[in-house]
Amino acid sequence: VIAGRYTCIELCGAGTFLNKTAGAASVCSPCPRGSSQSSPQHQDKQCKPCGGGSYAFEGATACTACPPGGECGPDGVFLHAASGYWYPAGSNADGLHVAEFFECVNPDSCPGGPQYSACASEYAPNAFLCHRCKAGAAKVGHVCQECWPVWAAALATIVLFVIVIAVVVYLIRKAGSGTQIQSLVLKIALSYLQMLSLASSFKSQTSTLFQSYVSGASSGALLSADFFALVCLTGHGFFDEFVFYMILPLIIVVVVRSVYAALFAKSTGGSWLRFLFCRGAHPSWPAELVTSYSAHQVAALQAGTIAVFLVYPTIVRQILLVFHCQSFAGELRLKADLDTVCYQGKHLDYAIAAGAGVLVYVVGVPLVGFSYFRWDLSRLGSLDAFRARHSFLVDGYRADVWFFEFLVMARKSIIVAVAVFIDSVDLQISSGGTAVVVFGVLLNTRLRPFESPMLNHLEEAALTIVAVTIISGASLRDGTDASSDSQQLLIVVLLLINSVLMASFIFLWLRARFFRASVKVADETSSDEPEDSLLADKKPELAIEPACVTSFSSVSTSEPETRPALGPRVTGRAGMRPSRSTGDTRMRRARRLT
Repeated sequence: VIAGRYTCIELCGAGTFLNKTAGAASVCSPCPRGSSQSSPQHQDKQCKPCGGGSYAFEGATACTACPPGGECGPDGVFLHAASGYWYPAGSNADGLHVAEFFECVNPDSCPGGPQYSACASEYAPNAFLCHRCKAGAAKVGHVCQECWPVWAAALATIVLFVIVIAVVVYLIRKAGSGTQIQSLVLKIALSYLQMLSLASSFKSQTSTLFQSYVSGASSGALLSADFFALVCLTGHGFFDEFVFYMILPLIIVVVVRSVYAALFAKSTGGSWLRFLFCRGAHPSWPAELVTSYSAHQVAALQAGTIAVFLVYPTIVRQILLVFHCQSFAGELRLKADLDTVCYQGKHLDYAIAAGAGVLVYVVGVPLVGFSYFRWDLSRLGSLDAFRARHSFLVDGYRADVWFFEFLVMARKSIIVAVAVFIDSVDLQISSGGTAVVVFGVLLNTRLRPFESPMLNHLEEAALTIVAVTIISGASLRDGTDASSDSQQLLIVVLLLINSVLMASFIFLWLRARFFRASVKVADETSSDEPEDSLLADKKPELAIEPACVTSFSSVSTSEPETRPALGPRVTGRAGMRPSRSTGDTRMRRARRLT
C-alpha cells in the first residue's frame, strides 16, 4: 500500500527477474548470461548465478553443464569451442546449445572460440572438421602447409619421379645378374621406408617435424600420390587417388610390356605385337631370336614385379580407407574425406568398387602370387632357374624360405589395417608395435631368412627401429604437451636413430657397389653346401623360359646369349639334364617345406 492506494506488483516467471528501478515501473527482465531462474512465479530481483563448469545464455531457466570440448569461463557467461575442437554450425552469439564439440584430427587446424566452425588460416573454411586444406596449401601428415612456388613443386616432383625410375631400372638390371648384395640392401631399405611411412600415419605420431621427415624420406618407397609437391601441382582429392591406385597395376603391366616389346622389336626386328600380347615365340624364328624373346619376357615380368612391390602397401591402404568411417552425432562420415557421408551417394559406388579391390588386391595378390610361385618352382625343376625368373622376390633368401617375401607383405598389410581401422591411440601403439615385433623381429630371428648373416642383422635393425618408432608414440599421444622437453628429446632421438639406419643403408650399398666388398653367404640350415659370394654372378643351369603363361616350351638353343637393355642374362644349353647342383639340393628342401 503506497499513499493509501493499492499497487500491484507483477509476478515474474521462469528465466526472468524483477527489474525495479527508481522512478520507473517494475518489469520482468530476462536473466543475464551466466545466471538462471527456474521458479515459474516469483518476485526475485536477481537470477541465480551459474557455478563453475556450467553456462547459461540470456533468459535461461537452468544452467547447463559445459559440454565436452567446450569452454564456459569461470562465470559461465559464454560457450566457446575449446582449441582443437569444432562444431559444424552456430556461435556463442546465436545462443546455440551444443551437446558435444567434435575433436579435430589436427588440433592446430581448429582454433576454437566463439565461432564454432572456425578453421585456421591454412585450412578450407567450409571443410567439415577443418580436415581439408585451402587452395594453395597441401598436407604433410595431418598438417596443412603453404605450397611451394609452382616451379619448386614441379622440380621436386620431377626429381622424385626420376629417382623412382632410376631405382626401378637399377633393380631390374641387378635382378638378372645373380644375387648381389647391393640390390638386397636396397630392397630391405625400401621395405623399411614403407613400414616407417605407415607407422608415421598412426594417430600417436603428432610431431609435424617427424611427419615431414618421414614424408620426404619415404614418398618414393611407397610411390604415394600424397607427395606434398605433387598435391600442390594437381590438387587431387581422395577419390581421385582411389581410382588411380585401382587401375595402377593395369597401367604398370601395359607400360612395362610396351617398353620391353619396343626393346625386343628394336634389338631383334621381332614382332612387337606378338611380344605385347604374349603369344609366344614363332616356330619359324631362329634360336637366337627365341632366346632374346625369352629374355625380354622374363625382364618384363621382373620389372612388373618390382613396380607392384613398391606400390602394393599404398594400394592396400587406399582400398581400406574407403571403409573407414566415423560417427559424428549419429552420422557416419568418411575419415579420409570428412565432407563425404558414408554409404550414400557416390561413396556407396566407391565402397562397392573397394570391395572388389579387397578381393583382387588385398586377398588375391598374395594368395595367387604364392600359388603361382609354388607351381612355377615345381614346373621349372631347378631352384636356380626359378630364382632367375623371380629374382627380386626370392634372391638372397635361403632355399627353404623362398616364400618369405609373402610374409613381409602380410606384415605390411597388418600395419596398414591397424593404421586405418583402429582409432584408439593406445590400441594402435600396442597392436601396431606387436605386429612389427611378432611378425617381424621375432620371426626374422627365428627363421634367419637371408643367406647372409649381415642381411639378417640389417633386417632386424630396421624392424626394431620401426617398432621403437611406433611404441614411442605413447609419449607423443594427442592431448599431451607437445612442447615439453622430454617429448622434444624423444623426437630428436627418433630422427637420429632413423637417420643412422638410413646412413647405414647408403654406406652398405656404396661399399658393395663401388668397392665390391665380398660378403660371404653361409647357408645356416645345411653344412654340406659351399659358401659363395653374394657379389658373384649366379647363372641358372637351365635356360630361362618365356614368362608368358601361354607359352612354356623350353628354349632349345646353343647360340650365344642376347641380353635386353634392362633384362637378365640368359645362359645354358637346352636339352641338358641338370646336374645335382647346390640349387637342386635347395629346391628339394624348398619342396619339402612347401
